[in-house]
Amino acid sequence: MTFSLKIGSPYTGIWERTQSRVFQLLSDVFLIATFMIDKLKALSSETMGGFYVEAQEFGIYQAIDWISREETSFRNRVNGVRRIRKIIEKGKADSVIRLGIVSRLAELLEKTKNDEIQGEIIWTLANIAAGPSRHTKLIMNKCTEIFLSILKATKSIEVKKNIILAFGNIAGDNAGFRDNLLNAGVMSHCLTLLSELNSLEAERNYLWLLSNLCRHKDPYPKFMQISECVPILKAYLDHSDEEILNTACWSFNYISHFERSAVLDKDTISKFVKLLSHQSKKIVASALVVCNNVASETVDEIQMLVDCGILKELPKLLYIKDVTILNRVFILISYITAKGITHIQSLVDNNILEDLINIFKENGDYKQEILYLIKNLICNGDENQINYALSIGCIDILFEGLIMSKEICVNLAIESFLNLIIEECNFDINIYVFKDIAKRLLDFQNNKNQDIGKLVRAYSKKFLY
Repeated sequence: MTFSLKIGSPYTGIWERTQSRVFQLLSDVFLIATFMIDKLKALSSETMGGFYVEAQEFGIYQAIDWISREETSFRNRVNGVRRIRKIIEKGKADSVIRLGIVSRLAELLEKTKNDEIQGEIIWTLANIAAGPSRHTKLIMNKCTEIFLSILKATKSIEVKKNIILAFGNIAGDNAGFRDNLLNAGVMSHCLTLLSELNSLEAERNYLWLLSNLCRHKDPYPKFMQISECVPILKAYLDHSDEEILNTACWSFNYISHFERSAVLDKDTISKFVKLLSHQSKKIVASALVVCNNVASETVDEIQMLVDCGILKELPKLLYIKDVTILNRVFILISYITAKGITHIQSLVDNNILEDLINIFKENGDYKQEILYLIKNLICNGDENQINYALSIGCIDILFEGLIMSKEICVNLAIESFLNLIIEECNFDINIYVFKDIAKRLLDFQNNKNQDIGKLVRAYSKKFLY
């Protein structure tokens, strides 16, 4: 309906005033609405991480509607799940979870039999599980049984790969979540997937899941729940892919902390010794961790490493310019020197002690480690081995240790000299050198370590008075 008023009509003024008031009222309403919207945006920014803006930008409410309605078309349902996943990938998982998305997706996942929708939903849930523990726990509690049910029924490789990814994120979070998956039978179900892996990426994710199921301590996993995967992990030690090799090495590292027998057969140890000559420093460093775990126990275990040829690899490793590798090599040698005469002789026969002396002179970063090795040798070696060590320059290193700024280096040198004096063996040391040692040690008779100070006072005076 339209109104037309002639100019000069008595109603013209009334209409103009009414029109003006209506426009003013609408203007006021607009200003109030704008103000309220700004306030809501600010509030949303504080309480929902800015999700108010994101919800409009990405159409999250439309996506929720698409995945919730029974009559939604197949394509819209897929697009709805994808839209939710993209929002999560932009760091908005908290805001999405507050809207009850996980329960809706879990419900849809349980109902649908379509591979494409299943794959999209599981991918989305796996991304949520990759977040903080509270998100991971939510996925674990709501979806573990659903994932296992689908894993048994589906023939889709893509769906299975996404389930592997989700389980890997859950198991990797902490020991409690790992045990929940193991108790649910995830390990045995996943072992059946090995023959179905159709890409390098799938193999990487698969091995990563197995590794996470063996990972974490306090508590360690029960070996009976993971023992089935050990042969698979062992087979992967011969793989050509660096990432897979590294994951396999770390898996054995986890297991060797609580079930050493799983890696203590000669064939497996030989594989790790072989990896010490790998072209990748990352693989060498990872293999050294397992070798050190083996060497940290008994003389027999060190002998197994020696029999597998580890002493032939150590001289090459000493000259690799990599801090992590060198530190682990020194730890390994310290285990060998701490286990007695037989294995110290192996170091002598392979000229490793001479290499250590050269490194001490050339590289100031590892003097503490080498002083520790010399102390072990003097404490545990026989007369001939100690004389050999002194003849190639160890005594000069110990003298240098006495004047170092680090207290631990000084104490290592003092303890080494005290052991030489206390033993009273036929060392190839001139009596005047012994007297010089005794004089220098007297400077430390008031050492902070009272036991060291007491020994210094007792044995130094023996050579001086």
